[in-house]
Amino acid sequence: MINVMPKWGSYSKKYFGISKIVDRKSESGVRFDLVVLPCVSNTDAKVPNVTIPVGVHPWECKSDYSYYSYRQDIEWKDVIYSDVSFTRLDDHSTLVRTEIFNNSEMMQNCLVNFFSSVQFPTVNRVTLTLPEKCDFKKALDYESYEYNTPRPWDKETMDAMHKGEFFDDRFYLHKGLGDRDNNRYILPKYSKLGEEKNDTIIYNFDLKNNYNNAVLTVRYRTTSVKASNFTINGNSFSFKACDDLQLAEIPLGALNGEKFTLKLISEGTGGIEFDFFAITEAEDSKKITTAIEKNNFMPTVTCEENENGKTVKMKYRDISDTFVLRTFNAQTR
Repeated sequence: MINVMPKWGSYSKKYFGISKIVDRKSESGVRFDLVVLPCVSNTDAKVPNVTIPVGVHPWECKSDYSYYSYRQDIEWKDVIYSDVSFTRLDDHSTLVRTEIFNNSEMMQNCLVNFFSSVQFPTVNRVTLTLPEKCDFKKALDYESYEYNTPRPWDKETMDAMHKGEFFDDRFYLHKGLGDRDNNRYILPKYSKLGEEKNDTIIYNFDLKNNYNNAVLTVRYRTTSVKASNFTINGNSFSFKACDDLQLAEIPLGALNGEKFTLKLISEGTGGIEFDFFAITEAEDSKKITTAIEKNNFMPTVTCEENENGKTVKMKYRDISDTFVLRTFNAQTR
């Protein structure tokens, strides 16, 4: 999708404007938004919300998205309204033009407001450190995932999610594998992953390394005060009860093949949620660390006076782009 759609476009799910999906190594889905709000001074101005009726109407759009516009009612029945357009100049620059039409019987003091922000998928993120010699899989990267008692929604999950997928910013990349009540949209209740015997998860690893004494490190949390027991490749293992995510180590022995299959079968002792699986040498297992960091929503802002307007630069930590707003009006403040 990132190679099909232009870098800048109307991608926000909250407000009409222009957005860019920014490049960020630590996570995907980070978005910069710029919102334009024309209004009459000292009035009840409504931001161009795309989720509720606020008098904003998509107006024009070219097929290649190089130009699009919307009309916003400032006073009903076209008494006062504005046309806001976005024209691509190049891959890094867009011209934002606002024209306000006053059909009332009085002069109006009109303003054009600009709001910008960076939107992260979640408030927090998990940073993960792995040893150099490691084979890694997120819990959602399973080959097969079957409950002992099938669910009606197993083949058609909500919001194009994977079976068992849920969102939680305590998990690496904000996603985990398990069962959350808010993922269920049908009244009958089912046991959570691990609470019933014979829930089965299979992972196929294409090993990049050979291991003399391999250890499987699992990041998980249990959903009750009971331990969750699984048969892992024929051997029973107990995941100790914990409310917060923690790491468990499972010895695997020598692994010399290119393929490795990991099969987990629940023993029905307690519910569990999985985050990731990492194969390392035993002496490297302690090098796997996780830390929860809060995303920085506040930019460093610098402002320069120009002959006819201002140049405002916004720089966010951990984002390579510097966002620049250049106005062409001497009354910019």
